[in-house]
Amino acid sequence: MSKSISLENYKKAFARDGSLRDLYIPKTQRNDWECILNYVQRRSDFTNILFIDQHPHPLDVDIQELFHITSDHAVLLRIDAKQLQLHCHFFEMQKIEFDFDPSVINTDDRLNRLMEFIHNISVISKKCIFLTPENEENVHYYSYNPETGDEKWSLPEWESYKILDFKNIPSILHEIEEKHKK
Repeated sequence: MSKSISLENYKKAFARDGSLRDLYIPKTQRNDWECILNYVQRRSDFTNILFIDQHPHPLDVDIQELFHITSDHAVLLRIDAKQLQLHCHFFEMQKIEFDFDPSVINTDDRLNRLMEFIHNISVISKKCIFLTPENEENVHYYSYNPETGDEKWSLPEWESYKILDFKNIPSILHEIEEKHKK
């Protein structure tokens, strides 16, 4: 990623709403995991910590072994622990997932560091990557396709609505529907 971007233009994607944000890379295989772990290990500016049952362990573990360990133990890789604080849980081999607290993306430098990470791991794996709300794989705040270089931001509108109680929901939904009819 060569151009610098401003957090001011994308802050809706990182609004503090009590939930995490996820990065998804679907349709992955062992070699994708290995390439990304190698990249993470080579980044001298990253502080990475592998936890097994909340105890730090060396990161020089085979990916297949990590997935085997997850059947009996809690495994977490904290990537760039001092800045981005990305977490990888090793849920399934077919999908790489990172989560992070959006409040850590609070400066242009942090946003650009995150975007560099997103672009690099997407290019390394040759897979599309998606930034989403927590556990919402089909709601993409951002997507990047390394084959075409296409990137797309789809920022949420919901932040502009203040839901004070459940009585407001029908009028809010009506307002949203009217906006999209135009």
